[in-house]
Amino acid sequence: MTVGKKIKDARKSQNISQADLASKAGLSRSYLGDVERDRYNPSVETLMRIAQGLNTEAGHLMDGIVSQKLRDEKAEFLAFDRREFRGLTPDEIETLAGIAAMFKKARTGREKE
Repeated sequence: MTVGKKIKDARKSQNISQADLASKAGLSRSYLGDVERDRYNPSVETLMRIAQGLNTEAGHLMDGIVSQKLRDEKAEFLAFDRREFRGLTPDEIETLAGIAAMFKKARTGREKE
């Protein structure tokens, strides 16, 4: 399932209009609609604002979606030194934890095959 579909499904399940969610996330309604239709890929910052508007975690919206870029950078991410976490905001750390969980879930799924 795409990020846009997950956003749309979460929004509809909470009976929130596009206009209301866009307002909560500081976006235009038309941009949010384009994201939901997968015409645009939101930045991590935008995805976090949308997740906040939905009262969910950004990782939930990204769950199961591991882009080729993330796969290519997996080794670099795994080598990330803890000292480099200093100065990150709690939201940035949450995003990194969500990405790490996606890799772990993807690896676990491959091990079962």
